[in-house]
Amino acid sequence: MRKTVRMDQKKLAQAMSITQSTLSRIERGESAFTIEQLGLAAGSLGVAPEKILSAASIVKAYIMRRGIAVRPYVTYRVPSGLVPIDLKAIDGFVAAALKVPK
Repeated sequence: MRKTVRMDQKKLAQAMSITQSTLSRIERGESAFTIEQLGLAAGSLGVAPEKILSAASIVKAYIMRRGIAVRPYVTYRVPSGLVPIDLKAIDGFVAAALKVPK
């Protein structure tokens, strides 16, 4: 979605109040993000958070059909008290949804 609206990582990262390197890690599925950051990303992209999560579900289903296992990880709290989405895989799915034109 980020690429569809022709937004670069730096601009989206600024809108999400994170560094570009953090957004890069999120897009690669290497780092978690908060619900608040999801909302900020959605607002910046001009879509509802549900659209990002819906696209993430499509990516998840595609990955599972290809025989790739999806495993949950332990949820943790970040200093702000916000809880990241509790599946590491969802981070990757949302990251894919952010990058893939729909």
